[in-house]
Amino acid sequence: MESRQGTLELPLEGESLMTFKALARLTAGDVSYESLRRWARLGINGVYLEQRRIGGRFFSSTEAMRRFLAKTQG
Repeated sequence: MESRQGTLELPLEGESLMTFKALARLTAGDVSYESLRRWARLGINGVYLEQRRIGGRFFSSTEAMRRFLAKTQG
């Protein structure tokens, strides 16, 4: 689902939501919080990281990150 800003909002059903900070920590330093925010806001070549904003915090999932990386690297 596309939001007003052009970013994709992540459906809550069936995804293991994590904050962007937790997701960045999970990558062991390979991906920063700032990169995740940029990928969700600006995307790469028209591909956006799916996200959900809840209470002022940004969430995504490992599944969404895998889909994003597969589309941008494949």
